[in-house]
Amino acid sequence: MNTKLPKNAKYINKYLVKVEGEHRKVYLNGKEIYMDNTYNDLQNAQSIATVVAEPVNKDARDENITLGDEVLIHHFVTRQGKKIVIEGDEAIYYLAPKDMIYMAIHEGEYKSVGPFCILRKEDPTEVVSASGIYTGEIDTHEENEGIVVAACEEFEGKVGDKVLFDKGVDYDMSLGSETVYRVRCSSIYAVVYG
Repeated sequence: MNTKLPKNAKYINKYLVKVEGEHRKVYLNGKEIYMDNTYNDLQNAQSIATVVAEPVNKDARDENITLGDEVLIHHFVTRQGKKIVIEGDEAIYYLAPKDMIYMAIHEGEYKSVGPFCILRKEDPTEVVSASGIYTGEIDTHEENEGIVVAACEEFEGKVGDKVLFDKGVDYDMSLGSETVYRVRCSSIYAVVYG
């Protein structure tokens, strides 16, 4: 069921976010493809939105989220939240509390929100011998390692660090044609140097 609101409504404890669609776009080799979302509705829920209004309650805001930022949101925002219909506007809106927002992109800079780090996993690489000959093998990286894209305050390392984290704690999110992973800072147990 949709919630209809007037244009001049103020939002007390949640951000008003706009999404392009209720399901995330799916890419194959950099090209957008059609995907039937009915078999796994939550997995393919939209995970990126734009902040169009901040909560009136200052305690409900996060210092890393600014009006106009693109944000990574939990799939519950669009799959279990109520769609907001604003008078005279055809766009798709939802209300998102700050604890359902994991990262903000402000002027091209990634900023973590809450107790999470956002990671990018390394692509598999071709195995090349010491003499430079391709061996035909693929070197896959461990399931529980990634590169930090955005770091929470508690994280002892820095953006760009390669880290190890507990298996099974990552949550994949779509960032355009790229997949990133949300991991609680407390689940990261090592920074790999060298």
